[in-house]
Amino acid sequence: SSEYSHLKVLLLQNSFMREVWKIVGKRSYLQKIHPLIISNLYLLAHKNSASSASVLLIASCEELGIPVTIHQ
Repeated sequence: SSEYSHLKVLLLQNSFMREVWKIVGKRSYLQKIHPLIISNLYLLAHKNSASSASVLLIASCEELGIPVTIHQ
């Protein structure tokens, strides 16, 4: 359980998000990684994993200025 809490804290840190975008680029992130995160929210049965995916989705949407919608 502490493993997932650590993951959520890591995902919330803007420095982690910016490092990912610097490596893959924001456009590539939006085209490839962002849809995977969204699909994981639908597929994950594990509550903590889904929670981590939602944290990443919300944080990245806020940082990139993308509206978070229920249809994502």
